[in-house]
Amino acid sequence: MTHRSFLRLAALAGALALAACAKGPPPAPISAPVAVSDGDIDGVQALLMQGDRKGAEKLLKPLLRREPMNPRLALLHDSIAGDPHEQLGPVNYPYTVHAGETIEAIADRLLGNRLKAYQLARYNGLANPSTLAAGLILRIPGAPPKPKPQPAPERPARPAATAPARPRPAAP
Repeated sequence: MTHRSFLRLAALAGALALAACAKGPPPAPISAPVAVSDGDIDGVQALLMQGDRKGAEKLLKPLLRREPMNPRLALLHDSIAGDPHEQLGPVNYPYTVHAGETIEAIADRLLGNRLKAYQLARYNGLANPSTLAAGLILRIPGAPPKPKPQPAPERPARPAATAPARPRPAAP
């Protein structure tokens, strides 16, 4: 081996050693999964209220992958995929929609959760829940709420009984 070949070999070994020690690009930071926001939930709900089931499913799927145990997402998924009669029960009572009411407000007040509005719409065969009209009769699952007792009418106050005035004894 000639001196020149030896120098080349030594230079190559040194270059390889330096290359092996060099740092590569820093690893990409692992971001924590972003929690599902109220806005995400509202977005899915808004699509359902417009009757856009497919759009709601498309928006809901990645949210469920992100948070599979989120109860609000599970409720929305069940509202789309499940049978509303199984979810809400066969017993129901009639309810007449008043002017200005929305199915979300009715679901919130009578079922206890506005996210059950799509279940309620499907329960009543409504394709587009946003088209709710005054006078429409909905079937509300469960027993009708008991009417609030009317307060008893106030009785007029009786005048307080006063003791008859006693004459004062005369001063001596």
